[in-house]
Amino acid sequence: MSKNQKKRKFYTNEHRNEHWTEEPQGRPIDFADKYTVEGEAGNVYNDKRRAAQYKAQKRKENRLRAIKIVVSSLLIVVLLFGGYTVMDVHMIRQAEPAEKLLNQDNADSNALSQLTINVSSLMTESISLDNSAMLTSVINEVHDTSANSITFDAKRDDGTIGYRSSLATIDTYGAMSNVGSDSIGSIKRLIENDIMPVARICCYKDNVLPSHNKDLAVKKGKKLYTDSQGNNYLDPNNEQVYNYILDIVRELKGYGIQVFVLYDYNLPSDVSDKYNDGYKTLAKRLQNDLGGDVKLLKEVDVKITGKDAESGNIKNSAIDKQIKNLDKLGNNQIYYISTELDTTRVYEHLISSGIERFIIAD
Repeated sequence: MSKNQKKRKFYTNEHRNEHWTEEPQGRPIDFADKYTVEGEAGNVYNDKRRAAQYKAQKRKENRLRAIKIVVSSLLIVVLLFGGYTVMDVHMIRQAEPAEKLLNQDNADSNALSQLTINVSSLMTESISLDNSAMLTSVINEVHDTSANSITFDAKRDDGTIGYRSSLATIDTYGAMSNVGSDSIGSIKRLIENDIMPVARICCYKDNVLPSHNKDLAVKKGKKLYTDSQGNNYLDPNNEQVYNYILDIVRELKGYGIQVFVLYDYNLPSDVSDKYNDGYKTLAKRLQNDLGGDVKLLKEVDVKITGKDAESGNIKNSAIDKQIKNLDKLGNNQIYYISTELDTTRVYEHLISSGIERFIIAD
């Protein structure tokens, strides 16, 4: 074909201005394409999308991780709370005797007098029953030593009464002395704090009633009997004397007290053979009149000094030795321990020695 023919064919070609090639595909070549991983497109927009997707995935994973942490924390709290709750329930059910004995229903109440109970008690002054600051201090001391009871003198060995009583006989004889401002409220508060209140009662040694009514007193001849220390005694054979003791116990029982410690139940040996005295006689009669929901305990007086026999120094070994040498208690007996040692120290030695019933008086 000549040159002129080629020109004519070019200019006469009706498809001359049409695109005879395929439409461009893909994207402009990017400088970083040579760094892409083989088989991947390497599109910068796809890279941004993948980065966004990665960030979204990380946020999702972080949310899930946070949820897991929260759920795990909640489960731990629930398990701990549940564990402590179960432990508290177990301790309350096993507590002896403050919770178990003081809240028995009527069906089981007759068994109390026959039970052997554990009493780890601290002695307190009756004036501390103020249901206020002094009682709070007493409660804290009991909790600090892990004792389960507080004992106070309801009737002292001088004949005075250590709680606020509404009995006419006590009022008539003016027997109340150094009492707390709220005995009833204090007893209730002790029980609410899982502390068993114990009333200590001096039975026959009494200098109050004989001074007002000689007919109630032990006599030697026609005169009041007086021991070597100048003390008078109530007549165990006198019905008014028995009713006086019974009324005190019955009133305190109404306030919520169920455990009573009796002492000075024996008259001096030079007059006792003429009277029907003694713990067994009095306790049996009181138990019959009060019913089985009261526990009467016989006090056994002991003293713990903790002094070593050789050196005279206070030693733990000496404390343990004195405790070991104590006479074994009967089921209805309790040690009344006089000591000048630290209360907590004595308490720990008693517990470690397996002593189950005691009152520590410092």
